[in-house]
Amino acid sequence: MAKAKGRRKEGGRGTEDRSLAEMRKRNDNKPGMHGWLLNAFAMALVGIAFLIPLIYTSQIDAVRSDICDNNTDSAHLNVQDFLDNFVCQYKPKDHVISKVDIPGYCHPKLQSIPQNRTQLVSNSQIFPSTTLFLLKRTIQWWRDAPYHSDGIEAGEHVMTLPRPLQIWDLDALRDRFIQQHFLGYTSDGLSKQIQEHIALHKETKNPLDSGAYLAVYLLRLLQSSPISCLAETNECRSKDSQDIELVPWTDIEQHSERIDLLRDYLNILPTYADRIPDSNNYNMHEHPITWSKQMLESLFPKHTHTYNLIVSYQTMVHSEYNALKVTSQEEFGAHVNYSEYIGMRINVISRAFSAIANEHNPGSSWNTVGSRPLSDELMSYTTSNFGAASKQTSGFKFRSMCPLLDMYNSHPNPNVIWRYDPLTSSYNILANNNTIPPNHEIIVSYGKYTDGHLFAKYGYVNGDGSSKSEVSLNIFHRILGDVGLSWQFSPLPFHLWNQQYGDGSVSANSTQLLDMQSKELLRYLMFDDGHKECIQFKNNDNSLTKQQELKLLKFQHLKRLANLSLAWIVRLPARFPNAQPYSDKSAVQGDESRVGIDAKRILSICRLLSLTVDDVGGEAMDYLRNSLSHGYSPTSPETHFQVEMHGSTLEYRSLMCVARLSDIAFRRYGQYSQPNGNPEPKDRNGREWTAWYIRDGEMRLLSILRQTAMNEANKIKHQNQLKDEIIFMRERPCSLEYSLPILNLDAST
Repeated sequence: MAKAKGRRKEGGRGTEDRSLAEMRKRNDNKPGMHGWLLNAFAMALVGIAFLIPLIYTSQIDAVRSDICDNNTDSAHLNVQDFLDNFVCQYKPKDHVISKVDIPGYCHPKLQSIPQNRTQLVSNSQIFPSTTLFLLKRTIQWWRDAPYHSDGIEAGEHVMTLPRPLQIWDLDALRDRFIQQHFLGYTSDGLSKQIQEHIALHKETKNPLDSGAYLAVYLLRLLQSSPISCLAETNECRSKDSQDIELVPWTDIEQHSERIDLLRDYLNILPTYADRIPDSNNYNMHEHPITWSKQMLESLFPKHTHTYNLIVSYQTMVHSEYNALKVTSQEEFGAHVNYSEYIGMRINVISRAFSAIANEHNPGSSWNTVGSRPLSDELMSYTTSNFGAASKQTSGFKFRSMCPLLDMYNSHPNPNVIWRYDPLTSSYNILANNNTIPPNHEIIVSYGKYTDGHLFAKYGYVNGDGSSKSEVSLNIFHRILGDVGLSWQFSPLPFHLWNQQYGDGSVSANSTQLLDMQSKELLRYLMFDDGHKECIQFKNNDNSLTKQQELKLLKFQHLKRLANLSLAWIVRLPARFPNAQPYSDKSAVQGDESRVGIDAKRILSICRLLSLTVDDVGGEAMDYLRNSLSHGYSPTSPETHFQVEMHGSTLEYRSLMCVARLSDIAFRRYGQYSQPNGNPEPKDRNGREWTAWYIRDGEMRLLSILRQTAMNEANKIKHQNQLKDEIIFMRERPCSLEYSLPILNLDAST
């Protein structure tokens, strides 16, 4: 598979684009300033420091006064100003004494690249940036590190993002409009009595994730900002005071100071209109959540793993908007349309970082009134990740919008690390173990995501083999519980698939979905592997043979595993785990003959499906019956009941079961699964190439898994001289009618 550098996303996604790579290559070989040359240059800067402002200040002010002109140059100027000033030049308020209100910081060698919405390490022969204020940073650089290397050295401080510039979901939950319209708070801000003012997903009555309220909060701040841009026309307007209606949605007095502080950040966030795919198949801000059904199905075959993840995100966002609109029709519904919500929700999904805070963390109590314990406060919020759903009493995990940090590109092998400082609630970015050379972008890591999940959530892939591939082998049923979004969203009420959530009601729709799923699960049991005769149940016959009772126990275990996505997922390690963001080739080439597939959980499911009454020393029924009391945690697959290896005959059938599931999953790719049916597109910048890259990784995983399972099965067969009659495998399933009575038998137990 040919490799390519990841396509650039909106600033904060992917690695580098070609224009930046070419500029870097042109400058990498230039000699740096050393010793006397650096000192002489810096002294010259001091001499002209008083002259340049007089020459250029009036010109810069004139340009900035026309900041709302709808053209590329002014847009870049907006971004340039943000990259240069928003964090780098932030200073605490003189009249405020706070542990969290600390100065922002950017390394003097950082240079802003507005067309790519990020920063890189400048070549030492030029100013770190073209903007005037960085003259001061150049002098600072000379003063603090006169014999500095050409790049940013390992361990150096790169950037600090203070808490006042961050926007947490906790800030959103403290917004009075959100509390009264969506969280059921009464006007006193303390009690929760108005149930009809609690936003819930329509089909499940599950509470919304706090990320939804963070998106609403950002929209409130943006729409109330004195300067904002219309998403539909991309035109800027100024709001006169008489245009602001004194209604709850536009009443933002609570946040008046923050709006002034955050305005520049809010105005550069991509809108829905920015994300619409254009005709040339490339858009820096494009995200699959905005795709139509037709576009999605043209790139990913239905019910393949990445297809299902994208659909889950789309369904979640649509359901959230409907819940918010129904709960606050006259306010939220009148001021926010779906395109505005989806645009901001994508910003939260793809940009928010995590912040771990507790009662003693100053960031969680910053900008608040009162002394209510944090745990009590969070228990009062009806959200899917806080409130009654949360079992935490300390170490709460919040979502944080992180200006500038969220514009840095991501890679599994970054050149900086970010750390959350609990003492100041700031984010500190440090150079990693190696020097960052000139003309290299600042690269962070968002975590070890698989390619499909990375694309569904962030809208990009690195495309260099540095991430794992992932597929799900739930080929006969639809997962309704943990669909890969954890507590953010589920097609089922949370309590139906996670015992930790507590009790709750079950709607008719949920009951119908579970009944349909139960029927789908029978398809896994229809092969009756290990039995030459099909196991046939009869209606109204409760006297069961051992084979029938064992099959019923298998079904009951399957029901408990059916909605836990991690139980069905198989992962393939990164093909080139040491690939670097700026390398055309990985440091260590992959070895196709030695691939460690993470298939432990699906092998356990196949052992469950392949059990006969003679397995486990003839105790297979007791083995399954006793383990039905075992707990299942959706987020901790290691706690799932695992069927371990019990003899060579069971292991052979189990491996052949894995091969069968892999083969069926592979055939879902239709024309792409045919020889030469998935050719690599020539244009590596567009969605076509990205979809090809993900499909290729998924199909490669399935092919390797199938071949590996068959090879291991044949090895076991020959080493143990197994006879065909005890390892019998069906190519075609038995009739569904033979297994349907299991549904009634299960309902009666």
